[in-house]
Amino acid sequence: MSSVGVTRRDSFPYAILNGGGVLDAKAAGEAALKSMAKQQGFAFAVVRPGQLFGGPYANNRYLGTLFQLDKDAATRRVQLTPGDTAVGDTLRSALAGVLVRCLFCEAQALDFAATSEDGPATSEEDVDGMLRELASQAAAETSDDQLEKRARLTASTLSGAVENVVSGKVFDK
Repeated sequence: MSSVGVTRRDSFPYAILNGGGVLDAKAAGEAALKSMAKQQGFAFAVVRPGQLFGGPYANNRYLGTLFQLDKDAATRRVQLTPGDTAVGDTLRSALAGVLVRCLFCEAQALDFAATSEDGPATSEEDVDGMLRELASQAAAETSDDQLEKRARLTASTLSGAVENVVSGKVFDK
């Protein structure tokens, strides 16, 4: 679990929130996790919630929990957004449900933000569906990235071969 704003920690308002370096530390943790997963071949999920709201209130030391300031009770629907582009707060119980559902997801690499919005609580089945959608988007992006890398390599190889033929290097041997 990380935080929204980790990849945007140099821009407002995250630069202020990163005053103590917490977002820098979370970014380092994300990078280490992704690197280790790639090296050792295990699946991972980076989940970035917004500011947490809702109980329990024990052991939380910021104004929202000290005064038990909660969102409207209707703010229970969870929204999952690829990457780190979301803005919003996250109901603790909704986040807990998402984290548990990640344990059952068969995706190799998930990287998304979780925020709450007005509406009834999201079902486990709906969270599973959103996770599958995120996984398929990530797989498509990975495939596109691989295809793009192969295309660049092919273009570079062909360009070098044509240059060798034109310059006569091929026939010098």
